[in-house]
Amino acid sequence: MRTYLPVAVFVVVVVVVALSDLLYLRHLLYARGTETVHIQGTNNKARKHDTQEEAS
Repeated sequence: MRTYLPVAVFVVVVVVVALSDLLYLRHLLYARGTETVHIQGTNNKARKHDTQEEAS
């Protein structure tokens, strides 16, 4: 059992690093997606505001 302990620790570290890396990449992609959606939303609000001013 003791001979496998360093190997087990190494495997656990590699898995944790890989998972955190994947979650970090997913977070970056998610943040980038919400940022573009937010920009589109503000543009739509601005357009609606302009059309309301023209109508009134």
